[in-house]
Amino acid sequence: MAVPSLRYLVHLKAPGWDVIGGGEPAIPGVAIGHNQHGAWGLTIFGIDSEDLYVYQLNASNSAYRYRGAFVPFTTTRDSVVVKNAPAVGVAWQYTRHGPVLYVDSVRHVAVALRAGWLEVGGAPYLASLRLDQATTWSEARAALTYARMPALNWIWADTSGTIGWQAAGAAPVRRNWDGLMPVPGDGRYEWGGLLPIAQLPHVTNPARGFVGTANAFNVSPSYTRFDALARSWAEPFRHDRVHEVLDSTTAATVQSSGALQHDAVAIASRQLVPLLREVTFTSAASKAARDTLLQWNHALTADSRAAAIYAAWERRLLTHTADIVLPLEMRPVMRTVPLSRTIQWLTRPDSLLGERPVDARNFILFRAFNEAVSDLRQRFGDDMSTWRYGDARMHYVRIAHPLDGVVTDSLKAVLSPGPFPRGGYAQTLLASSNTDNQTAGASLRVVMDLADWDRAIATNTPGQSGDPRSPFYANLFPLWARNQFVPLPYSPRAVKAYTADVVQLQPR
Repeated sequence: MAVPSLRYLVHLKAPGWDVIGGGEPAIPGVAIGHNQHGAWGLTIFGIDSEDLYVYQLNASNSAYRYRGAFVPFTTTRDSVVVKNAPAVGVAWQYTRHGPVLYVDSVRHVAVALRAGWLEVGGAPYLASLRLDQATTWSEARAALTYARMPALNWIWADTSGTIGWQAAGAAPVRRNWDGLMPVPGDGRYEWGGLLPIAQLPHVTNPARGFVGTANAFNVSPSYTRFDALARSWAEPFRHDRVHEVLDSTTAATVQSSGALQHDAVAIASRQLVPLLREVTFTSAASKAARDTLLQWNHALTADSRAAAIYAAWERRLLTHTADIVLPLEMRPVMRTVPLSRTIQWLTRPDSLLGERPVDARNFILFRAFNEAVSDLRQRFGDDMSTWRYGDARMHYVRIAHPLDGVVTDSLKAVLSPGPFPRGGYAQTLLASSNTDNQTAGASLRVVMDLADWDRAIATNTPGQSGDPRSPFYANLFPLWARNQFVPLPYSPRAVKAYTADVVQLQPR
């Protein structure tokens, strides 16, 4: 979530061009959108595209050992301007693998980074320029062979009825190690180039009739190049919810697809909430909160009391489960464990929870729930009827301008939109983060009807303009925050109907 907006809606029309959608304001092309022939979108895909190299240095720390000889660092000198003080000189050092991140001058050791995004062709989203002109899925896949950065799931649908998915990114070929740990930079561990993007996971016209990604692990077990992929992914809940809904959908519409993008069902809660039936509470407040949760529809909507109870409870379940299962030496650096693992340990308790795992599990449930209720009483008061998940005291969005911390309160109100109630959280399709203030999630969403491009709808936030004096600075924010779409007109007739202003630039 950023102001000015991370994404910018644009319609690029010129000879050979007629593409509409969104992308980053500083990067040419449309990364998410459609042309006359097809539509495309993206989510994050996991590729391990970085390696740390450790080097032995010479006595003066000016060169690193590579293939039996000491090679001087490549050094670039720069200066950092400091207010009311002399500029500070800095020296940027590089090895053949990349920038030096750390030097231990006493032990004569250095660490450098090699990254796929530093390789030739790593300009982010630049392949969108080719994709914007694709007319078929084969042309789209050919365009995506240039899409090195960032690592993404690209999805496609065209007017011929073809749909497809292509993962794309800079995937190093490691012949003699797995990339999980730093390796010596002495020449024994070199990349064998980058895996051709066409060899990354992809599918054309899958039998189930749709492709769902949602940042999660979505690679078939039959895929043979897992060495190129990341080891950690987003939790599976959003991905599973997409499949749950679309597997039972017989006739998708623009409206139902938009509703799916704002779906707030927390499917993880279906496994956790029933466990409360096995816990005895003595507090009247906890009993009432438990009964409220047991009757809940599992949707984290902004106006829901049960959603507030569940979200506060789940946060503490993660922390208290981690306190038991994590070794003492790991706790300073790991405060929680993944939700999917927490569910596994709580629904199927074993010796990892101690000698009496069921009792330990029930104590976690009991302690976390009582603390959640106490937290909500402090936030909202004792009257449970006033508790709401989407509240400036619980779950909201306020997009802080970069100058938010150095301007007056009256100017903050102009620069920083919000607060505004929000539903969902990090594990729902309405991804609105697990913190009280939503600082991450989808700003741009698009639903496109390939039978009628003028029926496309979109969200963006907070607005199209970066100028706080403009009426378009934050006008999209309340609509986005309420999960409401705006039209994305495409034909000249539809564009004219929605035109607010026209600016003509003429050469002198």
